[in-house]
Amino acid sequence: MKTQNTVAVIGSLEEVYGLIEGVEHWPEIVEDVGDVKVLGMEARKKVVEISTRGGVLHLKMIALQESFPVERRVTFNHIKGVMKGVVVEWTLGEVRLKNKSLMHVNVTHDFKNISSARAYVLNRFFIQKRTEKMLVRLKEIVEAGYLAKVLLGLDFTQETEWTAGTLFENELITVKVY
Repeated sequence: MKTQNTVAVIGSLEEVYGLIEGVEHWPEIVEDVGDVKVLGMEARKKVVEISTRGGVLHLKMIALQESFPVERRVTFNHIKGVMKGVVVEWTLGEVRLKNKSLMHVNVTHDFKNISSARAYVLNRFFIQKRTEKMLVRLKEIVEAGYLAKVLLGLDFTQETEWTAGTLFENELITVKVY
């Protein structure tokens, strides 16, 4: 059994890929992710411990994360915890429209290594809702940054002073950076 979730995001490939690959920053992005610890690293591989927060159950999982930047893909092979045996693959596709990018972010959960009953329960009560939340937040963060760059003409790679006086007179602006 496989499940698939997809979202279209206006923004750059580098921003989207960086948010997905930088799993250690997920607690800042999604409230359901409690803590992420990198237990080991070697080239494109990381062993990560991911814990959940919120809800009734607080769970810990360990996964082998492998990044494939050229292929625009990140995989998580869960090796311990409630998700043991599940392989999660994040893939990115890009459509260029003049000088704008539309990213297709796809998350596939492959349950071939676990029983169909366990796959159903995991997907129904744990995975589906969390995956949808993650994709919504990813879209919000990337598109908010994109709009700030386009509408305000800001470049986030340079130092920017974030006070109302430096942007617009007498207007309060709040910028949340993740």
